[in-house]
Amino acid sequence: MAPLVISNAARRLPFAVACLVGLFLVIAPLTSAQLEAARSGDELLDGASPFLTDDGLHQMRSDLDQIDETFAQMAADPTFTATVRRDAGLAEVAGRLPEIRGTADKVITNLEDRQGEFESAADLPAPGIDLTQGMFGGLAVAGLALLAGAAGLVRPTRVAAGVLLVAGLGMSIAPVALDDLDKAHDTEALLDSLRPFSIEKVRGREEGLAAVRHVFEAYDGTTVPSEDLAATEAAIDRFGDLVDFSRYAQPRLVEATAVPATTTVWTAIVAGGSLALTGAVGLLVSRRTSRARGSSPA
Repeated sequence: MAPLVISNAARRLPFAVACLVGLFLVIAPLTSAQLEAARSGDELLDGASPFLTDDGLHQMRSDLDQIDETFAQMAADPTFTATVRRDAGLAEVAGRLPEIRGTADKVITNLEDRQGEFESAADLPAPGIDLTQGMFGGLAVAGLALLAGAAGLVRPTRVAAGVLLVAGLGMSIAPVALDDLDKAHDTEALLDSLRPFSIEKVRGREEGLAAVRHVFEAYDGTTVPSEDLAATEAAIDRFGDLVDFSRYAQPRLVEATAVPATTTVWTAIVAGGSLALTGAVGLLVSRRTSRARGSSPA
C-alpha cells in the first residue's frame, strides 16, 4: 500500500502547486492596486493620445512659436509698454512671462523626446489590447489554471496537466514574444519623466496660463494684426486644454505608478513558467504511473 500512497501523492503534488500559483494570480490583482493602476493607465493614455501624435506635438510647438511672436510684437508696441509700466500688477505678471515660456518649452520638449516611449506604453500589453483588458485576460488564464489545478488535485489526469502546460506557456511566452518587457521599461521611463507630478505643479501651470491670458487680454490690439491676435487666442485656448488635461491626469498618474509595469510583466512570465512546469511534471508523472499500471501483472 505504501508505494501506491506515495505514487498518488506524487501525482497530486504538481496540481497542488498549480492551485497555489493560480490562487496567487487571481487574488493578487484583486487585493492590490494592479487593477486600479491598469484602469488609470488606460485613462491616462487615452487622454494623452491627442497631444502626443505627430500632429499634436507639431501643433503645440507651432502654438508656442505663435504666442512668442505675438508677445514680441506686443512688447515692441510703445503704447502697451507704457500701459504695463503704469500698472504695477500687470508689470509683475508680465515679468513672469519668460519663466512661464521656459516651463512650456520644457514640457513640450519632454513630450517630443518621449513620443516613442508613449507609443510603447500605448502598445502594452499587445496591439489593440489595453492594460485593463490585459489584466482581465490574465485573470481568466489564472482562473483556468486554478480550475485545472483543482481538478487535477481531486483526480490527476493528463487533460488537467495539459491545460496547465498550455496556459503556463501562453502566459510566459506571450510577454516575451510581444516585447512587453521593453514596452514596460519605456512606460516606466515615460512616467518617471513626469515625476514629481503634484497638485502644486498643476496649480503652477494653471497660474501660468492665467498670467498669459491676463497680459494678452490687457493688450488693446493697436499694432498687432487682428489675424495674429486671433491665432494667438486660439493657441492659448489649446494650451488651456493641455493644462486641463494636467489636472485630469494628476491623480491617474499617481495611481498608474503604484505598481511598476515591469513588475506586472515579470510576474506573468515567472508565474506562467511555474504553471507550465507543473503541467509538464503532471504529464510526466501521469505517464509513468500509467506505464507502471500497464506493466503490473493482472
